[in-house]
Amino acid sequence: DRSDRKKYSDKVYSLLKENGRLAGVLFNHEFEKSGPPFGGTEKEYRGYFDARFDYKVFETSYNSINPRAGREIFMILVKKNNK
Repeated sequence: DRSDRKKYSDKVYSLLKENGRLAGVLFNHEFEKSGPPFGGTEKEYRGYFDARFDYKVFETSYNSINPRAGREIFMILVKKNNK
């Protein structure tokens, strides 16, 4: 659920070792229905990850299936060393 996204970001951060990586594909599209699937925006996602992760890759997915082409973000994030 969208309301759990901040908790998800916090949990992933707590589980990863220093320099650990989070990789995935996110929708970069707002859906008309309340979900699932739940949509989102690049700006929204960056709000969850900016403080705790460095961005190795965060770009439009180049190999999405046709119905999702141009509406997905591929990401590889690296846990920051917050000493």
